[in-house]
Amino acid sequence: MKFLPAFFCATSLWAADPAVREVKAIYLLPMSSGLDQFLASRLTSEGLVQVVTDPLKADAVLTDKVGEALERKMHELYDPKPEPPKPDPAAEAKKDEKTKEKESKDAAKAAEATRMARAGQSSWGRGRGSIFLVQRSTGNVIWSTVGQPKDSSTPEVRKTAAKITAQLKKDRTVAPAK
Repeated sequence: MKFLPAFFCATSLWAADPAVREVKAIYLLPMSSGLDQFLASRLTSEGLVQVVTDPLKADAVLTDKVGEALERKMHELYDPKPEPPKPDPAAEAKKDEKTKEKESKDAAKAAEATRMARAGQSSWGRGRGSIFLVQRSTGNVIWSTVGQPKDSSTPEVRKTAAKITAQLKKDRTVAPAK
């Protein structure tokens, strides 16, 4: 039993990914109860990291959800947007009205099918209780902690933001065991 506290101390030293200490700028995704706003304020006032409003300037993203919805959001934020093909005026003039109408209906059906498929698969909005720091360059979760407010009252959300910030600060300063 004497070794039990030492074991937990040793494992907590291994818990923080070394990449956490490399993070200088964080982009916060919207969180339940407005927790993202309180975290932005707390992280900034503590001088722990820079909170950025442009996701392209971030080293990592802080979120309260992971899964397919987060992957889609990361692609939306960071994948280069292909330029839509420029319409050829001569080809457009050749299309008759029926062809244009059919293409429009097909596109609407495809968009609706995609939306319905995503709605059934999404973990966005489910699961509560953890906060995740996701490295932008790899998409890997490099840090996480338990931290959701018990209710949406301002004092409770503020207290939760303080706890999350304190844990991140602690884990950023702890050197990994050798």
